[in-house]
Amino acid sequence: MSAKAGEQIVYHTGALMYDRVYGTNFLSVDNTARAAFAAAEAGKVHLTQHRLGEHLFAYIAVKRPVPHKPVKWMGCYDPDQMQHKTPLEKVAA
Repeated sequence: MSAKAGEQIVYHTGALMYDRVYGTNFLSVDNTARAAFAAAEAGKVHLTQHRLGEHLFAYIAVKRPVPHKPVKWMGCYDPDQMQHKTPLEKVAA
């Protein structure tokens, strides 16, 4: 079954970065976050978040109307290495 454009799913509730490292179910949280990020990189979803309270967020994946051409992540955060890098450090690597 495929989601329709605009449909949303909350894939995590909490503080995602903290929960990925220190949460009681961190492996499941990390796998879910990586899957959501991969879907966003593939142009299938938009990733958004909604603040529910202090240090509490709903992380939401929204189905894109038309998949975009996959994009290469150009941010400073390298999810595979779990460390921050500047764009220059990424190029030099």
